[in-house]
Amino acid sequence: MKKFIKALTLGVATAVLGGAAAFSAACTKLQTNFLKGKTDAYNTAPVQEAYYEDLSAAAIAEWKADGAKAPETAGKLWALACYNERYLEKFCYFLDQDGTTKVGGGDSHAIKQEYYLRWNETSDHCGYRYHYTIKEVESMTGILAGLKSAFEDATLRVSVDTNVFYRYRGDDKDIKMGEDGILTVDWHEGEDWGKVEEDNKMVKSEEIPTLEGIEEDIGESVIGKDNNNNVTIHGNINTLAENIVKSAEITENTDGSYSVTMVIDNEVANADEASLKMLRNANSSGDCKWKADGDDTGLKIDFTVWANGLMKEYTIDESWKGKISGFSGSVDSVTVVKYSYADSDTDVTEIVKWNNKNVKDAGDITWFYTLTKLEKTLFIVGLTVGPVLVAGVTLMCVFIPRAKKKKKLKAAAAENSAETTEEVEEVEAVEEMPQSPDKKDGSEE
Repeated sequence: MKKFIKALTLGVATAVLGGAAAFSAACTKLQTNFLKGKTDAYNTAPVQEAYYEDLSAAAIAEWKADGAKAPETAGKLWALACYNERYLEKFCYFLDQDGTTKVGGGDSHAIKQEYYLRWNETSDHCGYRYHYTIKEVESMTGILAGLKSAFEDATLRVSVDTNVFYRYRGDDKDIKMGEDGILTVDWHEGEDWGKVEEDNKMVKSEEIPTLEGIEEDIGESVIGKDNNNNVTIHGNINTLAENIVKSAEITENTDGSYSVTMVIDNEVANADEASLKMLRNANSSGDCKWKADGDDTGLKIDFTVWANGLMKEYTIDESWKGKISGFSGSVDSVTVVKYSYADSDTDVTEIVKWNNKNVKDAGDITWFYTLTKLEKTLFIVGLTVGPVLVAGVTLMCVFIPRAKKKKKLKAAAAENSAETTEEVEEVEAVEEMPQSPDKKDGSEE
């Protein structure tokens, strides 16, 4: 119902305020190649400095000195790689997730893709962001068959000039899978069109210099907070929690990078407050937990970091069970993410041009998105209910009285017509009456 109301609000606002402009996807050929990991830059060590390079090097040194510390080192490398993103000048990644949901006698197979490009503000340039998420359901059976639209979604967030925000939306029915395996959709202007966001600027985050500080930040970002998905650590897992990494294998590659296979202890993860909160917030489930079948764990992460600790790529193999859209069920998914820090992959020139053109084509509707939620609701209700009220009043005060008057006149005319007919018939009857034989026409008695 909430999704329907939101769609109705957006549809009415778009139709009345800015037209129904559709914008094609802003994705250059170079970016498309990056999405599939085909660029040379993807396989080239980044030149950007990593904020936690020294801490990453120290963790590697501990593992080299004592191989038994592999699980602890793996957890540190993961957390440091994730938190490095807070201090980068620019980077981008592409996420491709394949998941299966089972609920009662039904199941669904869905694809989710994300593309995230970000520039943090520096003395040389403003901050920018281009972030889309597209979810498409490939198949649905059983009790889920009629809920396809509830599991599909397409949103795009664009930030320019550091803190000016544009939200785009895509219609579920327009989502398409290309021959290159990339989901696409036509974009329309959505909420927060041209909104100035002082609390969500594209700037580097406040520095957290220690691993202890990172672990504390992981907890503070979610514990006691519902529906907060704005967390830095990936995979919804606090890899710095004690004994949460069950086992790990680390391999040093010829290019200086390190590949890690990290198996999470699902019992420890399910008992860790921060990890469980992140899992439930991310999946809108109040009781979900990681599951394990036999010797398999509910969460395994394969990842590679560059020599300086920046993330190159990762794969998360995950299984959890719990309430899904009100039903008890389970989810199995594999998520693959690839990163790039190269200028060729992080260029925002075409994206800024694309957004500027869309803003011009959509017209000036920024005033609408400066309204409060109550003001927006009243405005939309006025737009939707107002015409109905006007039509009702017009019907009651104009058309119905007019129809009644017309009916009354018609009845009166019919009555007059009947009386006239009777008089004519009486006259004709008199004229046709036989005259007395003792009288002649025109004589008097």
